[in-house]
Amino acid sequence: MSSSLLQPLLDSNKVARLLGVEVETLGTWRRKGYGPRWYRVGKNVRYTETDLCVWMNAQVQRGLSPAGDSPDIGRATDTEARRHGPS
Repeated sequence: MSSSLLQPLLDSNKVARLLGVEVETLGTWRRKGYGPRWYRVGKNVRYTETDLCVWMNAQVQRGLSPAGDSPDIGRATDTEARRHGPS
C-alpha cells in the first residue's frame, strides 16, 4: 500500500484555497489530465498533501539567466519612463 494513502486526505475546497484557484478549475484540470494527482473515494475527490507538494514542485519556473535575475531588473521599461518622465 502506498504511504501517501495513509495521510489525511484533503477535499477540493481545501486544495482550491491552498492553490488560490476555484474548485471548478480543479475539475477542469482533472478532466484535462492536469493538476495534482487525486483519488476518488466513493463520490468524493480527495488529494494528499504529498501529491500536492510533488505537483507544486513540478510547477517551479526558473529564470533564464544563471543568477536567476531578469536582465531588465532595475531598468525602467519604455512605458514606465514615459509615465514617470525623464530621469
